[in-house]
Amino acid sequence: MVKCQLQCGSSKVFQVEIGAISKSVIVKAMLDDLGMGQDPSIAVEKEVIPLPNISEPCMEKVIEWCELHKDDPPPPPPAPGEEDLMIFNDEISDPDKEFLKMEDSVLFDLILAANYLDIKGLLDLTTTHVAHMIVEARTPEGIRKRFNIKNDLTPEDLKKIEEEALTWLDSDSDEEDEEETKAGEASGGAEGGAAAPTPGTSQSAMEMSPGAALEGAVGGHD
Repeated sequence: MVKCQLQCGSSKVFQVEIGAISKSVIVKAMLDDLGMGQDPSIAVEKEVIPLPNISEPCMEKVIEWCELHKDDPPPPPPAPGEEDLMIFNDEISDPDKEFLKMEDSVLFDLILAANYLDIKGLLDLTTTHVAHMIVEARTPEGIRKRFNIKNDLTPEDLKKIEEEALTWLDSDSDEEDEEETKAGEASGGAEGGAAAPTPGTSQSAMEMSPGAALEGAVGGHD
């Protein structure tokens, strides 16, 4: 079993299988540059890879996830035009649900670590989990309570935001009413509007009964 050594920000050194930590594009590139993992007879590499931006609790979770998913196939390449889009996978497996049971502070550090180490699967999982938490909180007040965010808006700020929102909604409503009115007028003119008078026919003739109008038009007197 080929292993390497990773040193976190607290100087603690972790031994981890190269096959597992290679989920990190950054660490794999470092290992390749150092020639590590090429000799299967070496149990523990002598070189230590420093990762000072990763905290100890976060490093433990990174290694846990990598070992949990070390045999997973690589993620499929993004579809054309989706290279820069964050694609959320709503399906979270039971092992990953168990893995995600951690303090919020560790979770947010883990998101930063996954991004820094370029571990796409871990980044997708943690960001999807946070997105689910936001949806479940439903309201701004619920989100503040869930993530312990202090509301630093004054009553005056809240009133101003409410007024601006109402103004925006009213303007949208006026535009919709105007469009509906124009559409109704156009529809009425095309379908139910009065027919235009035939050239040479007086308005009084149009108001006559059909029989009288016909006689007047063709001169039906004996």
